[in-house]
Formats: sequence, structure tokens, C-alpha cells
Amino acid sequence: MTRFRLAAAVFSCGCALAAGPPGVTSLTNPKVTYQRAAAPSVTLRRGPVTAVIVDHSPLNAGHRAGYNGLASLAHRAQPDDLFVPLYAGLHFELMFDGAEQPRDVMFEPRRARMELRLVSRTVVELYQAPMPHWKLESCTRSALDPRGVVLMTFACIPRARTFRHG
Repeated sequence: MTRFRLAAAVFSCGCALAAGPPGVTSLTNPKVTYQRAAAPSVTLRRGPVTAVIVDHSPLNAGHRAGYNGLASLAHRAQPDDLFVPLYAGLHFELMFDGAEQPRDVMFEPRRARMELRLVSRTVVELYQAPMPHWKLESCTRSALDPRGVVLMTFACIPRARTFRHG
């Protein structure tokens, strides 16, 4: 029970999922500088929190491929991962335009190439060039603030009219 309460407090009180102000990510602001990550995952630590951001690669033997984004979240007082390590996390799972689509089209965000971008020691972005089917270009920024709160910004640009219902 302690684990659940602590994990819920760290996540639900500290995670912002919003568009954010314009120009926050490297997708929407060409002045944002970054380096490409040399590895398929980046570990961010700040305050009591450790967050691991991953591209589509498996994080380890206990984390499957295809699950990008925030793959692991732990707190110093409760070092066990908040997520089910094999397949859970906070990631760009699928695209749905209201029309029936083959599974490989719906789950294209999990398969189309992604690039990890290091903005600073506490900020990383997961960039995805326009996907082959959906033609959606996106960037998810994950940052740890001084309290160890995970802040997320998602920016995307549709590069073609591929959505049947808008």
C-alpha cells in the first residue's frame, strides 16, 4: 500500500501533460540546442526522482521493445519502478482517426524510428520524423524540475492530410 500511495503522489501530482507554450521543443523552436543520445535510453536524476526515457529499443531484459518515452520512474524513498517494467510506461502508443485501420497502421508510433535528443542533464526529447503512414512529426520533451517533478510537453505537426475524420 505504501508503494501505491507514494507512486500516485509522484506521478499524478507531478506530471503535466499539456501542449505547453509555443516554441518549447526542438520541433517548434529551431533555437533549442541538443545532442543526439549515443544510447537508446537516457536516465534523468533530480531531487529524489529518477526517470528513464527510452526510444523503441528494449530498456533491459525486463522491458520489451516498442515502448518509447517514460519507461521507468522511481523515487529515492521507494526505489521500485512505478510502472510494470515489461511493457508499461508513458509512451506514444497509437494513432486513431476514427476509422478502422490495420493494427500496424494504428500502432505506427511504436515502430517508426525515434531519436533521443539531450537538451540538458535534466531535459531530454524524443523526436519522431514524419511517420510513413500518418505523416505526423512529433517531439515529446521530458524534464525534471528542481523538486524532481516530471514535466512533459508534446508537440506535433501533421505534414499531410492523412486523417480520414479530421
